[in-house]
Amino acid sequence: WSGAKAKYSEALGVKPGEKYPTDQIAICDANIKKAGVDKTYNDLIAAADALFKNSDWTGAKAKYQEALKIKAGEKYPADQIVICDQKIKEAKDKPYNDLIAAADELFKNSDWAGAKAKYQQASAMRSTEQYPKDQIKVCDDNLKKAGVDKQYNDLIAAADALFKSSDWAGAKAKYQAALAV
Repeated sequence: WSGAKAKYSEALGVKPGEKYPTDQIAICDANIKKAGVDKTYNDLIAAADALFKNSDWTGAKAKYQEALKIKAGEKYPADQIVICDQKIKEAKDKPYNDLIAAADELFKNSDWAGAKAKYQQASAMRSTEQYPKDQIKVCDDNLKKAGVDKQYNDLIAAADALFKSSDWAGAKAKYQAALAV
Protein backbone atom coordinates (compact mmCIF):
# COMPACT_ATOMS: atom_id res chain seq x y z
CA TRP A 1 0.00 0.00 0.00
CA SER A 2 2.79 2.39 0.78
CA GLY A 3 4.52 1.69 -2.53
CA ALA A 4 1.30 2.14 -4.48
CA LYS A 5 0.59 5.37 -2.67
CA ALA A 6 4.04 6.70 -3.60
CA LYS A 7 3.39 5.92 -7.30
CA TYR A 8 -0.05 7.53 -7.22
CA SER A 9 1.53 10.57 -5.57
CA GLU A 10 4.09 10.72 -8.42
CA ALA A 11 1.22 10.54 -10.90
CA LEU A 12 -0.43 13.48 -9.17
CA GLY A 13 2.84 15.35 -9.52
CA VAL A 14 2.65 14.85 -13.27
CA LYS A 15 -1.08 15.62 -13.53
CA PRO A 16 -2.19 17.52 -10.43
CA GLY A 17 -5.89 17.39 -9.64
CA GLU A 18 -6.54 14.04 -11.32
CA LYS A 19 -9.39 12.21 -9.57
CA TYR A 20 -8.22 8.61 -10.08
CA PRO A 21 -4.82 8.87 -8.32
CA THR A 22 -6.42 10.96 -5.54
CA ASP A 23 -9.09 8.25 -4.98
CA GLN A 24 -6.44 5.52 -5.04
CA ILE A 25 -4.31 7.39 -2.49
CA ALA A 26 -7.37 7.51 -0.18
CA ILE A 27 -7.84 3.76 -0.60
CA CYS A 28 -4.13 3.19 0.11
CA ASP A 29 -4.35 5.35 3.24
CA ALA A 30 -7.40 3.38 4.46
CA ASN A 31 -5.61 0.08 3.88
CA ILE A 32 -2.40 1.30 5.54
CA LYS A 33 -4.46 2.36 8.56
CA LYS A 34 -6.35 -0.97 8.59
CA ALA A 35 -3.08 -2.89 8.39
CA GLY A 36 -1.77 -0.91 11.37
CA VAL A 37 -4.93 -1.59 13.32
CA ASP A 38 -4.78 -5.28 12.42
CA LYS A 39 -1.14 -5.49 13.46
CA THR A 40 -1.79 -3.72 16.76
CA TYR A 41 -4.80 -5.96 17.41
CA ASN A 42 -2.88 -9.13 16.53
CA ASP A 43 0.07 -8.06 18.69
CA LEU A 44 -2.27 -7.46 21.65
CA ILE A 45 -3.96 -10.83 21.16
CA ALA A 46 -0.57 -12.56 20.98
CA ALA A 47 0.56 -10.82 24.17
CA ALA A 48 -2.74 -11.65 25.91
CA ASP A 49 -2.54 -15.30 24.84
CA ALA A 50 1.02 -15.55 26.18
CA LEU A 51 -0.07 -14.12 29.54
CA PHE A 52 -3.10 -16.42 29.55
CA LYS A 53 -0.87 -19.44 28.88
CA ASN A 54 1.24 -18.42 31.91
CA SER A 55 -1.89 -18.16 34.10
CA ASP A 56 -1.56 -14.37 34.43
CA TRP A 57 -5.31 -13.93 34.25
CA THR A 58 -5.32 -10.26 35.25
CA GLY A 59 -2.61 -9.30 32.74
CA ALA A 60 -4.24 -11.34 29.98
CA LYS A 61 -7.62 -9.76 30.68
CA ALA A 62 -6.14 -6.27 30.38
CA LYS A 63 -4.58 -7.09 26.98
CA TYR A 64 -7.81 -8.66 25.71
CA GLN A 65 -9.65 -5.51 26.81
CA GLU A 66 -7.16 -3.35 24.88
CA ALA A 67 -7.69 -5.54 21.82
CA LEU A 68 -11.46 -5.08 22.15
CA LYS A 69 -11.01 -1.31 22.16
CA ILE A 70 -9.34 -1.63 18.76
CA LYS A 71 -11.84 -4.15 17.33
CA ALA A 72 -14.97 -3.93 19.44
CA GLY A 73 -16.94 -6.62 17.62
CA GLU A 74 -14.43 -9.44 18.00
CA LYS A 75 -15.74 -12.54 19.79
CA TYR A 76 -12.41 -14.15 20.73
CA PRO A 77 -11.13 -11.49 23.17
CA ALA A 78 -14.60 -11.13 24.67
CA ASP A 79 -14.78 -14.89 25.29
CA GLN A 80 -11.26 -14.90 26.74
CA ILE A 81 -12.17 -12.08 29.15
CA VAL A 82 -15.03 -14.23 30.50
CA ILE A 83 -12.59 -17.12 31.03
CA CYS A 84 -10.07 -14.79 32.71
CA ASP A 85 -12.77 -13.54 35.07
CA GLN A 86 -13.64 -17.14 35.99
CA LYS A 87 -9.98 -18.00 36.59
CA ILE A 88 -9.47 -14.85 38.69
CA LYS A 89 -12.49 -15.79 40.81
CA GLU A 90 -11.26 -19.39 41.17
CA ALA A 91 -7.83 -18.17 42.26
CA LYS A 92 -9.42 -15.82 44.78
CA ASP A 93 -11.68 -18.61 46.12
CA LYS A 94 -8.96 -21.28 46.29
CA PRO A 95 -7.60 -20.56 49.80
CA TYR A 96 -11.11 -20.56 51.26
CA ASN A 97 -12.15 -23.67 49.34
CA ASP A 98 -8.96 -25.46 50.39
CA LEU A 99 -9.66 -24.70 54.07
CA ILE A 100 -13.24 -25.94 53.77
CA ALA A 101 -12.08 -29.14 52.05
CA ALA A 102 -9.48 -29.76 54.77
CA ALA A 103 -12.03 -29.04 57.51
CA ASP A 104 -14.60 -31.34 55.89
CA GLU A 105 -12.01 -34.15 55.73
CA LEU A 106 -11.16 -33.71 59.43
CA PHE A 107 -14.87 -33.56 60.24
CA LYS A 108 -15.49 -36.77 58.29
CA ASN A 109 -12.78 -38.42 60.41
CA SER A 110 -14.40 -37.15 63.65
CA ASP A 111 -11.47 -34.82 64.42
CA TRP A 112 -13.78 -32.21 65.88
CA ALA A 113 -11.08 -29.95 67.29
CA GLY A 114 -9.04 -29.99 64.07
CA ALA A 115 -12.12 -29.46 61.91
CA LYS A 116 -13.30 -26.61 64.13
CA ALA A 117 -9.94 -24.84 63.79
CA LYS A 118 -10.10 -25.05 59.97
CA TYR A 119 -13.72 -23.90 59.88
CA GLN A 120 -12.78 -20.96 62.10
CA GLN A 121 -10.00 -19.98 59.69
CA ALA A 122 -12.40 -20.22 56.75
CA SER A 123 -15.01 -18.21 58.61
CA ALA A 124 -12.45 -15.50 59.35
CA MET A 125 -11.74 -15.28 55.60
CA ARG A 126 -15.43 -14.98 54.73
CA SER A 127 -17.45 -13.82 57.66
CA THR A 128 -20.69 -13.81 55.65
CA GLU A 129 -20.54 -17.53 54.83
CA GLN A 130 -22.93 -19.57 56.98
CA TYR A 131 -21.55 -23.06 56.28
CA PRO A 132 -18.38 -22.82 58.39
CA LYS A 133 -20.37 -21.24 61.23
CA ASP A 134 -22.86 -24.11 61.16
CA GLN A 135 -20.05 -26.66 61.11
CA ILE A 136 -18.29 -24.97 64.06
CA LYS A 137 -21.50 -25.41 66.07
CA VAL A 138 -21.68 -29.11 65.13
CA CYS A 139 -18.02 -29.51 66.10
CA ASP A 140 -18.67 -27.82 69.44
CA ASP A 141 -21.67 -30.10 70.06
CA ASN A 142 -19.55 -33.16 69.24
CA LEU A 143 -16.66 -31.94 71.39
CA LYS A 144 -19.05 -31.39 74.28
CA LYS A 145 -20.61 -34.82 73.76
CA ALA A 146 -17.14 -36.39 73.56
CA GLY A 147 -16.22 -34.67 76.82
CA VAL A 148 -19.37 -35.91 78.52
CA ASP A 149 -18.81 -39.40 77.13
CA LYS A 150 -15.23 -39.40 78.39
CA GLN A 151 -16.30 -38.16 81.81
CA TYR A 152 -19.03 -40.83 81.95
CA ASN A 153 -16.68 -43.60 80.80
CA ASP A 154 -14.02 -42.51 83.29
CA LEU A 155 -16.58 -42.60 86.14
CA ILE A 156 -17.84 -46.05 85.08
CA ALA A 157 -14.27 -47.36 84.85
CA ALA A 158 -13.54 -46.01 88.35
CA ALA A 159 -16.80 -47.44 89.71
CA ASP A 160 -16.04 -50.83 88.15
CA ALA A 161 -12.58 -50.84 89.70
CA LEU A 162 -14.07 -50.01 93.12
CA PHE A 163 -16.75 -52.66 92.63
CA LYS A 164 -14.10 -55.31 91.85
CA SER A 165 -12.24 -54.35 94.99
CA SER A 166 -15.49 -54.75 96.99
CA ASP A 167 -15.69 -51.04 97.84
CA TRP A 168 -19.46 -51.03 97.54
CA ALA A 169 -20.00 -47.55 98.89
CA GLY A 170 -17.29 -46.04 96.69
CA ALA A 171 -18.57 -47.92 93.62
CA LYS A 172 -22.14 -46.80 94.33
CA ALA A 173 -21.00 -43.14 94.58
CA LYS A 174 -19.16 -43.37 91.25
CA TYR A 175 -22.11 -45.07 89.53
CA GLN A 176 -24.42 -42.34 90.83
CA ALA A 177 -22.00 -39.69 89.61
CA ALA A 178 -22.00 -41.37 86.17
CA LEU A 179 -25.82 -41.25 86.13
CA ALA A 180 -25.67 -37.53 86.84
CA VAL A 181 -23.45 -36.84 83.77
